[in-house]
This record gives sequence, C-alpha cells and structure tokens, in this order.
Amino acid sequence: MRITTLKHKLNTSKVTNMASMFKGIETTTLSLDGLDTSQVTTMESMFEELPESQQENLRTQKLVLNLGSFNYDKVTNAARMFKNDKNVSLTNFNFEQTDLGTAFDATTNGVTLEGMFEGADFGE
Repeated sequence: MRITTLKHKLNTSKVTNMASMFKGIETTTLSLDGLDTSQVTTMESMFEELPESQQENLRTQKLVLNLGSFNYDKVTNAARMFKNDKNVSLTNFNFEQTDLGTAFDATTNGVTLEGMFEGADFGE
C-alpha cells in the first residue's frame, strides 16, 4: 500500500525506541512537527531506505523531512538513521541547530552514528 500523506497524531511522550519507525515508508508528505522525541534513546534506521518514487509523476517530488522539532538529548543510537534514502530533502537538520556537537558526541556520550548517511542521496 502506498501512503500519500502521513500526519502524526501519536502520543510519543514516553517512547524510548523509534528504531525503524518510518523505515521504507512510501509517502510524499510526512508531517513530524510536534513529534515528542524527548525520551528517545534509539533512532536506529528510523528513516532508512525511504525509496525514490516508482511513479513517474512523483519522481520529481522530494519527501521533505523537517526535523527541527526533534530532541536528540537522550539519543545514544542513530546508526543507519538515513541509510539508502533516495529523493529526500532534510530541513532543519543541521549540526548547529540540533546541537549535534554535544547531543551526538560519540566520544563523550557513547553515541553510535555508524552508517548514519550511508548510501543516502539527497540530491541537490
């Protein structure tokens, strides 16, 4: 089944493991504004293998992931988080805004980032 739109309505305030939560999902719209990640320790493969659309009319549409509201303070495993993603645009996911220098600091916090962007193609 192909999902064209997914708007979150989930109460995730007590969730600690979001591994593979959206792995392989086929959608053109994924609204994650307000998704509570404050207790999450595992984001392994969370967005792994988001496919390039097989439908010709959707190939030029990128799936836009706005991760500006994500809280990474307790994350210890983000391995393969975006592995093999195709035709995806990340917004509000930069090292300064998310403070990845401390939240994802593998040397002081023991965070696993293995293959986080392996094989990903975010285009231009």
